[in-house]
Amino acid sequence: MKYYEDFLKLEVFNFKDAQKVVGNIENAKVLLNAYVKKGLVKRVR
Repeated sequence: MKYYEDFLKLEVFNFKDAQKVVGNIENAKVLLNAYVKKGLVKRVR
């Protein structure tokens, strides 16, 4: 939950924004997938 508060401040973000917050592409993928599984983040296409 280290980055969750940062994502809450953004409200709506894309993968590039998430990469900037996390600092690494692979870590951003893993983190976002975990947040989606927990129901903390929803995907919008």
